[in-house]
Amino acid sequence: HHWQKHTKADDFAEAEELEGGLRTPSRIWRELYNYQKVAVQWLWELHSQRVGGILGDEMGLGKTIQIIAFLASLSFSAKRIDKKFGPILIVCPTTVMHQWVREFHKWWPPLRVGILHESGSHSGSRSGLIRNIANSRGVLITSYNSIVSSKDDLVRANFDYLILDEG
Repeated sequence: HHWQKHTKADDFAEAEELEGGLRTPSRIWRELYNYQKVAVQWLWELHSQRVGGILGDEMGLGKTIQIIAFLASLSFSAKRIDKKFGPILIVCPTTVMHQWVREFHKWWPPLRVGILHESGSHSGSRSGLIRNIANSRGVLITSYNSIVSSKDDLVRANFDYLILDEG
């Protein structure tokens, strides 16, 4: 395959380098199945071509993990080369919003994650939360209904990535 091992002392600094220079944190890479590694490489190729894509797979094969591995890699690689990456907007059914948060906390805790929805724990204004996540280059997770009511603030936040999870 197209990856090779690079090590550093710190668990968060250790990485696998993919073809084209994307560095995926080893703590994530070593937990992925081979087909998930191929998907991360494919997402990187789409990113390099500046095009979007559709990750379609059977239920339960870990599309959420593949996306998180890819986003963690972009964030990790950006820090290494002193480029800014983020923020990221994930739009999904309300039933899976908290699952996204749990998976981000499990797989890549350095990324700040917030929920823009009535069920979220944020107590301030919606526009404040959007600004806060955008400024910290984090991940904002919201529902399809919530994007309608916050569309102006979301457009102003200028997200680097938009992930649509059809659920």
